[in-house]
Amino acid sequence: MDFALTSEQEELIRTLRAFSKRELAPRSGHWDKSGEFPWDVWRQMGELGLFGFRAPAEFGGHESDLLTMGIATEEIARGDFGATYGIQLAGLAGEIIGKNGSDEVKRRWLPPTVRGEAIVSIARGHRLDRADRADRRLRRRQPRVSRRPRGRGVRDHR
Repeated sequence: MDFALTSEQEELIRTLRAFSKRELAPRSGHWDKSGEFPWDVWRQMGELGLFGFRAPAEFGGHESDLLTMGIATEEIARGDFGATYGIQLAGLAGEIIGKNGSDEVKRRWLPPTVRGEAIVSIARGHRLDRADRADRRLRRRQPRVSRRPRGRGVRDHR
């Protein structure tokens, strides 16, 4: 079994490492502090194909393997870890919508997501099972700080 990277994967590493160093790393701290969303860089990432790893080719994606997507994620993280969420989310949405979405939904969301012009988010619903109910009870019963002058500190007031 050959574990060597392909020449395309090696080129992807070189390209994305340079992009991360040039475009992401110098501005990452500013984005964290300001809360500004870097639409210009997001679109550049779309132009590089970073949001099409798991989307069908007919909608602008390239249906790459997960190793290639992981390589891209790692190289982008060198410049700004927060930017990797775009790759992951677009990959997940591309695969879910690509396999399960109606043609209308695919046409509406996949091309602009792959190009970096739109952001698709995923919301998950779930039924309230026992573990969830127990978790909610635990959150409601967080200890409160006592204001009594006798120095008892944190007390659990159930």
